Amino acid sequence: MLHNESGENYLKAIFILQNTRGEFRRSDLADYMGYSRPSISSAVNKLIEKGLVKSKDGVLHLTETGTQASICLLDKYDFLVRLLESCGVDLDTARKEACEIEHSISYDTYVKMKSKLEQ
Repeated sequence: MLHNESGENYLKAIFILQNTRGEFRRSDLADYMGYSRPSISSAVNKLIEKGLVKSKDGVLHLTETGTQASICLLDKYDFLVRLLESCGVDLDTARKEACEIEHSISYDTYVKMKSKLEQ
């Protein structure tokens, strides 16, 4: 799993694009995230080096490891949004704060929180 907010956000975005558009390129990711193409290219290269993303003929795809990491990140985010909403936090605030919290807690902590609250 990644241990930085930026890399995690890229992985989630790639997962979403892969599942909504199918094929997409770095330029599509740049448009989706609102970042410059050089920034996207640098980040994607790091994800490729870590074995989380692959690129074939300019088309990006998550590896199996990248897919699993993305699913874990999105599950954690969705859980936190639901938790905050159940505490009375409005949806926009819950989304913003869940994004901040998700990068601050480990996956292990998330699993323990989820397990405890689902009892």
